[in-house]
Amino acid sequence: MLPSRVTIAPSGNFLGSPRSAEGMRRCLAFLISCLSASALLSTCAAAKARADVPVRPCAPGDPDLTSAERELSQIDSAVAALDIAADPEPLVERIKALADTHCLRMMDTLELAPTSGLSLKTYWAEGGSSHVRSYLDLSKPGEHWLWLAPSVRRALTLETHPTSPIRELLCPFADTPCGIEARGWAVRAEHEFQALAVQSNQDSADAPATSNDPDACKHVALRAARKDRFAKFRDCEERRRVERAALPIGRTRALDHGWLIVQGRRGHYSFCDESRAYDLTTGSAYRMASCSGLTLASDGSVDFRATDVQRKTSLEMGHLPLLALREAAWMLLLMDEVDPKAAEGYGVSLPSSVPVTVDDPFLRGFGLTMHVTSADTVLSWRVVGSPGTLKAGKLRWSPEPLDDAAAEHAASLLRVAEASLVEDCPEVPPPGSLLRGEPAPSASGLDADRESLRVAAQAVTDDWKKLVEGQRACAARFREKRR
Repeated sequence: MLPSRVTIAPSGNFLGSPRSAEGMRRCLAFLISCLSASALLSTCAAAKARADVPVRPCAPGDPDLTSAERELSQIDSAVAALDIAADPEPLVERIKALADTHCLRMMDTLELAPTSGLSLKTYWAEGGSSHVRSYLDLSKPGEHWLWLAPSVRRALTLETHPTSPIRELLCPFADTPCGIEARGWAVRAEHEFQALAVQSNQDSADAPATSNDPDACKHVALRAARKDRFAKFRDCEERRRVERAALPIGRTRALDHGWLIVQGRRGHYSFCDESRAYDLTTGSAYRMASCSGLTLASDGSVDFRATDVQRKTSLEMGHLPLLALREAAWMLLLMDEVDPKAAEGYGVSLPSSVPVTVDDPFLRGFGLTMHVTSADTVLSWRVVGSPGTLKAGKLRWSPEPLDDAAAEHAASLLRVAEASLVEDCPEVPPPGSLLRGEPAPSASGLDADRESLRVAAQAVTDDWKKLVEGQRACAARFREKRR
């Protein structure tokens, strides 16, 4: 008769005992570790075997190449017919599926995330299609061109963002005359973004030293093994591109009504806690400030009470140049719509000394610039229209250039407009409730405590009342003179 259960245990112990169970667990753990190591070695060996076989483009006549070219042509037609406000995701999935096919294994991974039909159409027309096609053409006879794909940019039109808080500024895409008053501002912004990007690229340790040499990447590639040259050449060309901030696709109007309110601390060792109000219709301007300088204790910390004792009031009213004021408000409203890093697509001739093969991908270095200074403060701003607040946000205020191109341009425009204040009697008094609900002044916890900020807020409120009374008095005198 066969036994009902057969148990095999080391050293003659039965598995039912604690000691034998612990031994079996250790044996199983060791066996699992061996199997895992074996699987890892097999995976590494397989990866090495794959890496030893360079990837090449599909040869002419390959059925996979014919199929890929046909699909690309169909995608071209579908993108051209896509409505600017349509959901681009179905077409994005087709493009990604094409990129994963056999004949496009040499291409970089496509990371597409357009949020509108217009965004995808712009990407595809400005180099996205050429980028894909250049890889399908690599095996054909003649000169080869490598196309670098452009960045996918945001679109901002009345059709793509009908519920945007700034929809009254947005133009319909096909309305060419719309926004003509702000076109010069857009040109200025793009010029500043480009200049800031070039400067940042020059300061970056990752920028190729021979970026102005048209053959720089050819020389970089020739220093590598033949199987690595294509990847080296492509990586070098990618790094030569200057990424810059870019306004969203579309046209916008200038805002010619409402109030721009800016509040917060400006300065560090010498500072002012301020509230400023600017009328976008007339340029009427008001500034209320509680100013002081940091008083340091013997241990180097700030003596908050001594700092508050030194506070002095500063009141101004008059006019700002209207166009300069409106441009600053326009940039503030668009600041968070700006693409922080956008690169243009372009084609470059592939040197004959660079074989069309790729092996292992190369890790790219990266440069990092960071703006850090203890003198920075953060201003709160908002644009108030007749129904209420149109949009609000934060703006970093610093004596040094910011590493955010959109914020730097907005701050520069605001400085230019404010520097042109002409003190006189504004014809438009600000609404008495304009500062109601405004955030309290803010500052670093090292420079002010809650009581200091309360004192500053109260001083600004009192000054506000004085300015309103002053405007009423001077307006009354002006009316009296006209009689």
